[in-house]
Amino acid sequence: MLWIAIVLKVTVAAAYSVLCPTIEDPCYRYNGPLEIPDMDTRHPSIKIETGAYSQDVYKLRFGLWYISDFPLTSAVVENGNCGTKFPSWINGSTLKLGDGYVNQTACVKDFFDACANTYTVLAKNWGYYYVYCFWALPYADQRFCMLT
Repeated sequence: MLWIAIVLKVTVAAAYSVLCPTIEDPCYRYNGPLEIPDMDTRHPSIKIETGAYSQDVYKLRFGLWYISDFPLTSAVVENGNCGTKFPSWINGSTLKLGDGYVNQTACVKDFFDACANTYTVLAKNWGYYYVYCFWALPYADQRFCMLT
């Protein structure tokens, strides 16, 4: 059983190195990281009315680097906030400068569980901004929340 866990962990790490290359540091804006769309509605306090939910499954291209001046939210977010029905938040602390590339665990809040599904986000704090490589959120009405 231990061997399966080790192989799975190595496989996931290898997939990230292919999906999110770090050969040219994405922390430099001229290396082409994309801006995260719709930052004005990603804060946990932004409540969106039913039917107007935004969905990262249609907004983000997964496996590419994105840049933001703000960190991902590291506290549970209520349903309907961050501009979506099922918000995603980081289960852990905000990255510190000097942490390097870190695989963070993102949780998706549903109606019954604060961490109903987990996904991995590769991230780095570059001081004045953050870079993120997102793993696909597989369902509509899910979205990454930011402390904008």
